[in-house]
Amino acid sequence: MQEVRVTRRLTALLLADVVGYSRLMGADEERAHQRLTDYVEGLIEPAVARYRGRLVRSRGDGFLGEFDSAVDAVRCAIDIQQSFAAHPAGDGMEPIRLRIGVNTGDVIVEEQDIYGHSVNIAARLEALAEPGAVYVTGAVRDQLQGYLGFNFEDRGERWVKNIDHPIRVFRVTYAEAESEAAPGRAWRRLPARLRRLYRRLVPPQPRWQAIVGVVLALAVASGIAVQSLWPGGGGPELPRASIVVMPFNNFSGDPSQNYVADAITDDVTTDLARLKGTFVTARNTAFTFKGRSIDARDVGKECGVRYMLEGSIVRIGNRIATNVQLIDTQTGAHVWADRFETDITDLLALQSAVTGRIAAALDIQLTKAEAERAAQHPTADPDAVDLRLRAMALAISGITPERTLEAQHLLEQSVKLDPNAAESWA
Repeated sequence: MQEVRVTRRLTALLLADVVGYSRLMGADEERAHQRLTDYVEGLIEPAVARYRGRLVRSRGDGFLGEFDSAVDAVRCAIDIQQSFAAHPAGDGMEPIRLRIGVNTGDVIVEEQDIYGHSVNIAARLEALAEPGAVYVTGAVRDQLQGYLGFNFEDRGERWVKNIDHPIRVFRVTYAEAESEAAPGRAWRRLPARLRRLYRRLVPPQPRWQAIVGVVLALAVASGIAVQSLWPGGGGPELPRASIVVMPFNNFSGDPSQNYVADAITDDVTTDLARLKGTFVTARNTAFTFKGRSIDARDVGKECGVRYMLEGSIVRIGNRIATNVQLIDTQTGAHVWADRFETDITDLLALQSAVTGRIAAALDIQLTKAEAERAAQHPTADPDAVDLRLRAMALAISGITPERTLEAQHLLEQSVKLDPNAAESWA
């Protein structure tokens, strides 16, 4: 049998559905169809294009779009919902409202469409949303942590049709969120006292001229302030010790060793986050880049960090050779690169060496606790360490009841082999 080759890619998905579509069509089919067509052409397609997305398909009762990043997908969803809310129906017609779900994940790509489990989850998420709301998965929420203007209400875990695990659901509260494409709403974002003062001082007729003047004045003032805060005016100065740890690559030639690379990535991320004065991108966000070839400068812009740490491991028996390099995301230049070789029982020394080199390069003061931790004795039993790494890899790949039970079983075996394995107990 000839093997069927399937094209896949990692993407962010926005799936929207028209609330009460059948009722709208039943009331006035032609009018409803025309209104929806006008909305797609006048609101949805421009919004998707504005946020660098692609409208995959559009049918009468909804549409599906894909984006390169979860940030763009959520911003587009917010923009669309606000645009729909700003367009009342008029003439006694029922206003058209949308439910929107946003998810990230792997999809099967065909010439005119995309399919897969991630699309199904986005559809189930959209069905859970209230009219006018944007719902996202836990993975999307984790990727948007640290971005200003986004707030999330935790709606808990939900079991949905044809999905074999619960979905962690969050509602985006976008009333205060910034929308790139909404300059007309600038007046409503002015402080209340300033609006009241303006109403007392400016006559009703030429108010629109005053609004323009106020917005322009604020823009100029903001520009002056930004110039003073951002040397060179070329963009915001990123925090000195902001860093993303990219998923380490496994060059052992054995895919079954991927769990070691993932576990080392997680350990180094945790160690760096413990250093005082550092900002470290969440591991869930970093792991969205796994398997992708991407420029360091693009990573820096997307994650809002100044440095990117990437590495690779080669495991031979109980020995691990690790190559690590620290890259400046603003210039793409290497700050330093090094090679470490350790026993699997001495991964703590590897982590301490890597974090120590980063701390020295970025002039970060290591805390006393970190220095003491580096001096601790490694675990004596390599099998106990291996079991812990396998359990960590299960946790990183996504929490499900099955994975949790398997990870628990592996950790129980680890502490039986080495009762002093503190990290396995933790």
